[in-house]
Amino acid sequence: MQHGHHIDTQSGLSWYRCQWVELVDERVRWELNPKSRYALVEAYERAPHRQLIRAVDDKALQAFLRAWGPLTMGLRTWSDESPLAHVRKERDRLTAWVRFFSSIEETTDPRNAVLDLLRVDAEPFAIWISSRLGLPSNPKAGLSVELEARLANASQAEIADISEFLAGAFPPSQFSHSLVIERERKRLHIRATVRFLGLLDGLYWMAWMDIFREQPFSFCAECGKLIQSQTRHPRRFCDDPELNCARKWTDREWKRKTRAEGKKRGKS
Repeated sequence: MQHGHHIDTQSGLSWYRCQWVELVDERVRWELNPKSRYALVEAYERAPHRQLIRAVDDKALQAFLRAWGPLTMGLRTWSDESPLAHVRKERDRLTAWVRFFSSIEETTDPRNAVLDLLRVDAEPFAIWISSRLGLPSNPKAGLSVELEARLANASQAEIADISEFLAGAFPPSQFSHSLVIERERKRLHIRATVRFLGLLDGLYWMAWMDIFREQPFSFCAECGKLIQSQTRHPRRFCDDPELNCARKWTDREWKRKTRAEGKKRGKS
């Protein structure tokens, strides 16, 4: 593999697109395009964070990487590679955080979302949560069987306390606001932005921005996919014509109610 010279992906708080991306033997390889880069705020308007969450298969992940560049932080060469498992893991991690936020807005008891989040991103949160719930802390245990069982039976007040802790530990909480100077010929321009290390940090900041702007994250009650919505009003089902989730859910609920009513009539 050819390695080029050092590149600075943080210059002007922007990063490079990929010239090409390929998947080979569970590894993703890419070459960056030195003539094509984009900035954090401009990229946000195209919602790459939501695109990554919707990338449910490897083909969609490849399309995401081709459009937005690799998630790897601290890039130093134009050509490089990383395990595809890393990309899948970061997609699942971002999705779990977003599902957690969505559950807080939609339910009074987000314990299932808390458990799902800890299954993919337990460290170091499990240590604090175990201590809070009166369990012995094991730095290497992650989401242990004991902790999972304790969370399943925790009170609503305990779940609310844990949810507040997790929200405060969301990755962008460690970002800092910044001012940068950009030079354009003989003029200087000042920009307000946030400091980040690469695309992955930028995606978490975009999720934070959606919450700040009260743009909902809604997941289809039938297929579980993130719903694309241009409004602030959450929807219950996706609009994929091939899946027809609203009809499937309605038909199943009708059959369930019909069976329940039949059982009641049989007992009477």
